[in-house]
Amino acid sequence: MTPAWLFLLGVFLTTAASAVSVPLVASYGAADLTWLRFASALVIFPVVLWLRPGTLVCPTRRQIGGLAVLGLASLIGLFLMLFALQGLELATTTGIFFCYPFIAVSLAALVLRERIGLQVWVLTGLGFLGVFLLFNPNAAGISAYSLAALGSGLAVAVKMMLTRGLGLGLPPMTTAAGEALAAVLVLLPFISLAPIFSGQLLGHLALYLILANASRFLIVLALARADLAGLAALGYSEVVFAALFQWLAFGQPVSAFELVAFAVILAAGLGVARGRCGRPGPSRGK
Repeated sequence: MTPAWLFLLGVFLTTAASAVSVPLVASYGAADLTWLRFASALVIFPVVLWLRPGTLVCPTRRQIGGLAVLGLASLIGLFLMLFALQGLELATTTGIFFCYPFIAVSLAALVLRERIGLQVWVLTGLGFLGVFLLFNPNAAGISAYSLAALGSGLAVAVKMMLTRGLGLGLPPMTTAAGEALAAVLVLLPFISLAPIFSGQLLGHLALYLILANASRFLIVLALARADLAGLAALGYSEVVFAALFQWLAFGQPVSAFELVAFAVILAAGLGVARGRCGRPGPSRGK
């Protein structure tokens, strides 16, 4: 499977995990749910290591620092998203959150020294405009929930940049394991696992953990194989998936205008990916 399709599948599973998390947040709280997400990931890695030795390597001191920052950014992004979902609808939260692909492309140019090109800027900007027009995030106003959704987008842009940077020197499994370990340690003093011991919504919780971990590994794997600038615009597809889940779960209708807009958003992301993801190595400036 190509990096573009790995990333797209990861985004789909991310949206599914967000939808499943909505009833969980009320019972578990954002901090507990975030900690469980990363702790469950750490349980998986020993099994993978036993099945496929060599998938984990010892990082350098500098890479350990990068993994620590990655874990913190991932923790902040997920925690703020879960918090925002307590006060906003999934589609509205997604609309505010989607500053992240444009910011990620900017970070790819400034930090990773990837050559972006006019086409990437135009298509990424088009996707951002499409999200804004579709979901009108201004309607949410300024509140703790809307600011949390915005902060989540900023954190995810940083997370994607760090994932790509670390992926140039570390196996994807090492990157994912280091990120999870850092997040678990940082959040440990703030958790209370009383709901899980009382057996609340365990089926929902298991499904959420499976979806969230699978989505993150697919995205890490994709970013280890292709430029961030080539994949970031595919993140806009989450607005399409969010609307799909709202239609399936709540019967919210989708207008002809929205269908056309969704097609444009997907085409923009795939157009960027098609032109860049076939390259074997990173596209860097001098």
